[in-house]
Amino acid sequence: MRERDKRSLLFIASAVLLSIEASWILGIGTVSNFIEITAMLVFSLFIASSFVYVFSFSSDTVRSARERDGAFASLPIVRPTFFLSAILVLMLAVLVSQSYALHQLNFSMPIVQALMDYTVVFVLFLLSFSLVAIGVRIGSAKHVRNGAAISYSFLAAAVLVVILFFSLGAVHYVLNDETFIGIQSFEVLVSGGNPYATSISQQVYNAYTSKIITAPTVTSNNSIVGSLEYPLLYILSLPFYYLFNIHTVEHFLLPVEIGVFAALILASLFKSIEPRRDSVLIYGLALVVPFMINTLTSPTLVLLFVLLVILFWKSESRYAGVLFGIAASLQQLAWIPLLLLFVYILNNNGSRRAATVLLTAAVTFLLINAYPIMLNSGAFFSGVLAPAGGSIIPTGGLFGYYILASGVPEHVVTKVYFAAIAVSVSVMLFTNKKRLLGPLSLLSFMFLDHGLAVYFTLFVTLTVATMLIGNNSSDERANRFMVFLRSRGETAPPLSLALVALLVVVFSFYVAAPRPVPFYFYNASIGGPMNNTYSVSVAAGSGSANETFHVLLEAMMLKSYHVSSFGLFGSGVLSVNGAPSLQPNYTFSTGDINDNMLALRNTSTVRISIKAENLSAARCMIYSASGFVLCPVAVSRAN
Repeated sequence: MRERDKRSLLFIASAVLLSIEASWILGIGTVSNFIEITAMLVFSLFIASSFVYVFSFSSDTVRSARERDGAFASLPIVRPTFFLSAILVLMLAVLVSQSYALHQLNFSMPIVQALMDYTVVFVLFLLSFSLVAIGVRIGSAKHVRNGAAISYSFLAAAVLVVILFFSLGAVHYVLNDETFIGIQSFEVLVSGGNPYATSISQQVYNAYTSKIITAPTVTSNNSIVGSLEYPLLYILSLPFYYLFNIHTVEHFLLPVEIGVFAALILASLFKSIEPRRDSVLIYGLALVVPFMINTLTSPTLVLLFVLLVILFWKSESRYAGVLFGIAASLQQLAWIPLLLLFVYILNNNGSRRAATVLLTAAVTFLLINAYPIMLNSGAFFSGVLAPAGGSIIPTGGLFGYYILASGVPEHVVTKVYFAAIAVSVSVMLFTNKKRLLGPLSLLSFMFLDHGLAVYFTLFVTLTVATMLIGNNSSDERANRFMVFLRSRGETAPPLSLALVALLVVVFSFYVAAPRPVPFYFYNASIGGPMNNTYSVSVAAGSGSANETFHVLLEAMMLKSYHVSSFGLFGSGVLSVNGAPSLQPNYTFSTGDINDNMLALRNTSTVRISIKAENLSAARCMIYSASGFVLCPVAVSRAN
């Protein structure tokens, strides 16, 4: 394909995405979808620029090997400033879309406060990365006397600045249910219990009603997540918390740990950065690291980032399998990049090397998690695999959430997520480019229906960091998978095959497991100032017969950027055609959180209404143990 054709193709793809965004906003007219589609657009462009940059990396060794890249052979050398410009456009687009949305909803302070927080952290890391960059250059300069000592002194200064900044409480960390469950599980563990078989739902509920945590995680089983669903190293990375009360943890210990782990980011990059790498990328980390820090749900995510950086840098090490096992034992977010890195090792180093890494990783994982596995292996593995089960009611995301909100059944969206992982693995096999680890991981999480902002900021940051790290000579080896294809006469472009594979897998999933749409929605709206009620007409589909569903309202309140849930914990705020919705013959189970019932039959069409005060934007979710469906968004224009 000629260079002009490639640029035209990228332009057409961007234009299509922009057209979808514009048509959706004009057709639906909701601010919430404006944010969703804008995020989809800018992240798509970010991934496109990441691919272009990886395949035109401006080092001599990679340039000399570009002839092997097939469809990418004619790409021009892309400067780092182009790549960082894509990141800057990404951040500006998110800021502009949020500002517009909050302005439409009569908000002012939240976006200003968020911008101020980001600016403060940005200045901190700009100083810290400047010290790291100076240290790297001095350490690599042969003519500097005592260069190593001076180099490490710059690193020490950068580390001390970061730890001191967070220790002084300059960043306020808000405790969420994820970290709260980790802290409580640590207490269960040290008291001799099994955190995977111990429910702390009541403690989570009490922490929520006492405003200690932001919100619980709701599941389609009409419950909240109240037990440990992470590998054991997650709570072992929460040191000394159980010695202090929860408010001390929130306001002092958690920020200190974020500072310590952020200092590890500086130390790992200090050792792994290639001295000749472009300085603009080093300073580019100052753009994205604060983006990641400001979206944290747990300090352990910073530690996870450190482990992924070290693994990328030391993938050739004989001890890589140990690092694999440690990272896998920390949190499930590591599993996709670890899978991609394993595929790279298999393709690049052969099956014997890959088997050694896999065996070492498995042994390390089992040793770290041996205690809960011996106590109750079923509870451990069901808990650790639970986040991938699709039972978590979505509260945001990108493509997956958008597809779900467009009426695609939840079971199909979940399978598309796994199909995206399979496509990422295929691209890694075809291209043999280790620096695609970040954008390919990001691509997969874009199709998760309950993704959080930190998932995306984590892998954007990892993408930038991996551009700086040396030891890329292994990419010059023969791509074993492509050699195998060529030996069988296959010459199709890699990304064409990957796209075809994606379409085949998604179509197969949809055909193999068809389910009827349970509900159809009409006329979503929010009442005026004296009647702040979310209402929507609901028509039953063929799949809703003889089943009772629960209804949950998620709403954004006027003059507040917090999202609140109505209908949890037996509040009884739902009415159906003007009458209370509680089903008289329904028997509650232990741990049920929602008594807002909806029983529809195949011919039913009803108007449901959910009451709340001061609504600005809202949507409902109708769910049962078999899945969930999102109602349309309604935006109040009353105020």
